[in-house]
Amino acid sequence: MGMLGLFNLSYRCALAAEAAGRPEIPVVAFDFEPQTVELMRAGRIAATHTQRQYYEGYLVPYILYGIETIGLDATKAILAPQLVGGDKVDIGLDVVPGDRVDEYINFLDQA
Repeated sequence: MGMLGLFNLSYRCALAAEAAGRPEIPVVAFDFEPQTVELMRAGRIAATHTQRQYYEGYLVPYILYGIETIGLDATKAILAPQLVGGDKVDIGLDVVPGDRVDEYINFLDQA
C-alpha cells in the first residue's frame, strides 16, 4: 500500500501518513515544491514526478520564432516527433527518486 499525490501540494500525503501514525507508508508525489524536496531528503517521499518547466520556457521562444520565420507547417514538421495529437508539444516528465534529489538539482542547474 502507498499514496500517490497528483498535484503540487501532494507532499501533504507524507504529512497525512505521519499524522495517522503510519510514516512507513510509501509516498510518491508530483511536482518539485520546496516542501516536497525537504520531505524527500528526510526520506518521507520516495519519489516525485515533475514537469520539465525548463523546456516549457526554453522551447516557446524557438517555436514562436520558427512559426514567424519558416511558417507553422514547417515548424510543426520539425517538431513532429514531440507532437501529440498533431498540435501539442510533449515535453515529457521527469521521475526523481528520493535519493537523487541533489543530482536532479544539479541537472537543472546545467540545463
